[in-house]
Amino acid sequence: QFNNLILEAITQEVAKNRFVVNITSLVAVQGFPSLTQYSVGKAAREAFFRGLAVEDDTIKVLSYSPGPVDTAMHEIIAKESFDEGIRNAFTQNSSSEVHRTTLTPTQTVVKMLKYLEEDKFQSGARIDYFDEEK
Repeated sequence: QFNNLILEAITQEVAKNRFVVNITSLVAVQGFPSLTQYSVGKAAREAFFRGLAVEDDTIKVLSYSPGPVDTAMHEIIAKESFDEGIRNAFTQNSSSEVHRTTLTPTQTVVKMLKYLEEDKFQSGARIDYFDEEK
């Protein structure tokens, strides 16, 4: 309901180009130990926003996966995950099979804004920070 209220308030007269960005995660499409509940939430949100994309063609919907970002959540996972492999992966700052190089919030937001500015993605698309640019 909140989304509907926002979309009603921000009409095309107010903003010519309307974007909705869902911040998602790799865990929405790939399983990781100790992150199951988080994964389910992210996967459900991606499905919701894919539906929104087909329900309203006057907005562009992007599910953006920012990669591992240096945030409080990242630190909590590194210290408190019940899975030792996840703790180890989130403790190191280099790329591995489970975890890519940790990014700053600025790094990932700049890339997300580039995708929005270029406006070349299909509404409802899922783009990860580490996806190859096309």
